[in-house]
Amino acid sequence: MDEIAQQLDDAPLEWNDAYRVVITGARDIGAADYGDVVEISLQDPRVSTARVHEVIREALGSVEHRDGYTIRTTRTETEWGASGAGTEVLLLLANAGLAVFFERGLELLLTRLKDAHTDRDAHPVGVEEAIGAARYRVAYYHDTSGPDLIVRSVTQGPGPVIVELEEPRGWPRYEVTFLEGNPALSATRVKRVERD
Repeated sequence: MDEIAQQLDDAPLEWNDAYRVVITGARDIGAADYGDVVEISLQDPRVSTARVHEVIREALGSVEHRDGYTIRTTRTETEWGASGAGTEVLLLLANAGLAVFFERGLELLLTRLKDAHTDRDAHPVGVEEAIGAARYRVAYYHDTSGPDLIVRSVTQGPGPVIVELEEPRGWPRYEVTFLEGNPALSATRVKRVERD
């Protein structure tokens, strides 16, 4: 285990600690426009940073990811009225392995994170909630105005909720898939759709 992960794991956990795991291609970091990204939020103070790292490495191993990766961990503590702390884990994958990981390793990662906490009850994502969250995430990861995005479609039913958005000029388009939804764990994939 690396030294930073050990320091973070040794830090006292508060009841409102949260994790945010962001998975994207190495070329996209620092760019104004991410290509394909998955964001996972884990609201459970009993899960250690070391466990999150372990689960990520297990998922990478399941797809025999050999193209290289970087894991960056940042902890933020706030003392302002209601105090809290959060940890962000950024997983940067070599772009050649990104699609393979999203196709085969992501499901294992989500399963292991669900197993790591106690609240496993899913709650369906409503249409309005999905549209609002999709606009926010596209704006955040693609440097655009969320309120200006046009809703092309919302697919709801068994399985994930998918929201398709487009810029007012008709391009680019985005697909936001809500992979998991419960009070303690949510996962969302934001993808810029390439031209046909």
